[in-house]
Amino acid sequence: MAKVVISFLGTGGYSDRDNKSRGKYRKAKYLIKENGKEIVYESEFVAEALKEHYEAERIIYIGTLRSMWEVVYDKKEFVKITNDERWTQIAEMVERSNHLTPMSDGDFLEKSFEDTIITPVLVKYGLDKEENEYNIKQLFSIEQLLNHGDELYIDISHSFRSLPIVLTNVLNFIVENSDKDISINNISYGMFEVSDEMEGLTPIVNLSVINELQDNIKAAHELKEYGNAYLFAEQIPLQSKIFNDFTENISINNLSGIQGSVKRMMGLKDDDYSELQKNILPKIIEEIKLRFKNAKVASQFQLAIAKWMFDNKKIGYAYIALSEGIITKICEDKEIDSKKYHNREYAKILVSNSGLQQSKKRLIDRFSKDGKDNAKNEIKNLCKRLDVKLDKEVREIFLQVSNIRNTVAHQTQINLDKKTSKSLNVEYNNRVLKTSEIIKLFPIYISNLNLFFR
Repeated sequence: MAKVVISFLGTGGYSDRDNKSRGKYRKAKYLIKENGKEIVYESEFVAEALKEHYEAERIIYIGTLRSMWEVVYDKKEFVKITNDERWTQIAEMVERSNHLTPMSDGDFLEKSFEDTIITPVLVKYGLDKEENEYNIKQLFSIEQLLNHGDELYIDISHSFRSLPIVLTNVLNFIVENSDKDISINNISYGMFEVSDEMEGLTPIVNLSVINELQDNIKAAHELKEYGNAYLFAEQIPLQSKIFNDFTENISINNLSGIQGSVKRMMGLKDDDYSELQKNILPKIIEEIKLRFKNAKVASQFQLAIAKWMFDNKKIGYAYIALSEGIITKICEDKEIDSKKYHNREYAKILVSNSGLQQSKKRLIDRFSKDGKDNAKNEIKNLCKRLDVKLDKEVREIFLQVSNIRNTVAHQTQINLDKKTSKSLNVEYNNRVLKTSEIIKLFPIYISNLNLFFR
């Protein structure tokens, strides 16, 4: 575990660029404002100022063959014991290099910095897709240079503008996917552009807001597309319970729980968010809110959930919500409590092809065996109404939806040994299309289904 500065190495460095002289390097006064204090560091490198300020142990330098490697090599704070011949070799490589120089010319560079605090990573100019892909590969190799628990301090002051953009994205990917528990603690930029306005001081600007922005964009995508609010729960700890409850209810398809969670999310205020989150999160919650604006009863809410899941390719969840929504609507039409299990079983019998007498016996026996004798009279009264017929279309719709729900949600085997993945997809898509056509005929949903299969 260590603090590591990752910095880009530019091509400047000499105080007199026309008459280069070893040891005559250009220095700058770097200003860091933090915790109400202003500290100035004088150095040729932003990375050295960051190393001193954050007490980092290592610097990973990213540069082209033309970057000022000889200046880095000649700095005692970086390389305690230098070799004149090696310095000359590095200086000559830097002097002759351009965008056409083969990368193999720098093969000796890594060995030059062995047993120092410097680790070089060589990149190309990034002039075309091939060079950019090479650079991305090199940046991904940085993970191999890091150890478990390392804290990263990123400097994006130098190099071609494209490289810092790529680096921040690559490092975010590494942090998210590595098992080394790496963290990005700071992103900095040395703002040389305003040095003249600040009496020769070069402010080092903290750009950690970039990390916050990326984290919130990622959290917004997870919430909008998948109903996953865990990332927002981490970023808004005072309201974490609301976001965690919402995600957990989505994950187990707890429809009544989802309904309650959505209402609580809608009740959040701007004061609950950071200034950055105020530009992102309310919009996402408003989109979720609009999905349920017409949901006045439980069945309509379940339909809205099904539409959301279907839009985001969560087919199993979509058909669970849709089939349960049909059952809920039947209960509502029969004016019985849809939250009671035996009422829902009664509604399923109404849309099943089972014999009525057999269904009555099964329903009564099930609750008797479960020791729920207090429900027996209510169940018997329900069963007296089992001869009530539902429309043929309702039964067809439920059976279509139920079959697809069982196929997708329970991963039932449909002669998988005889069918290819492609043929299964074609068959499944055909069933979805057929169901969508039938469901438009469902009278009790006719006012809402225009929101579903459009």
